[in-house]
Amino acid sequence: MILTHTLARDPRVQLLMESGVPFVTHGRTEFGTRHPFHDFHSEEFVRLSVERLAARGCRTAMLVIGGEVTNNYRTIVSSFERAATSLGIAPTVSRIEGDRSPADLRQLGRDLARAQHRPDGIVCDSEMRAICIISGLEDEGLHVPADMQFVCKQTSDVLPALFPAVDTIAEDIFAAGVELTRLLIRRIAGESPTGLQTLGEPEARWKS
Repeated sequence: MILTHTLARDPRVQLLMESGVPFVTHGRTEFGTRHPFHDFHSEEFVRLSVERLAARGCRTAMLVIGGEVTNNYRTIVSSFERAATSLGIAPTVSRIEGDRSPADLRQLGRDLARAQHRPDGIVCDSEMRAICIISGLEDEGLHVPADMQFVCKQTSDVLPALFPAVDTIAEDIFAAGVELTRLLIRRIAGESPTGLQTLGEPEARWKS
């Protein structure tokens, strides 16, 4: 079995560990070395993003991130706040709760553009959210990156086609699927979970 969207103390993981059914998770948990996993290296994604904003002169930065349930959410938020503070950047977090429509996210971009104290830069964990937010910023006459820095996770070629000047950090979701399958087959064959834990490294794609 392959599980996704893992919680810190995911009851599904607890059940499968106790039952002995071979499984692997796409995402980490607080159970640590007790189960196989493959995960995007979110801490490195955050580090690269914040360092890029700092290099572009940002002094305030906003993280736009979905939900607040998964273990990955906690990892990204805490890493963002630490990285920003260490570089002298004031961090804020905009949590996107529930199934916000593209129109809602576009309005968020408009609201940010009109804000009296808008951030110098934005880090976004979702390519589709980023497309909507950047569209809202541009509705109000702001241009990325001329008027606001922006770094987002890239999982397809859609965002670069629409906004070729925007900095992205790529996650290879197809490679992640292959890796999860490989780990699961090895676990079925009886390998120890401690040797079946890997991270997918982010690839920075900075635009000049």
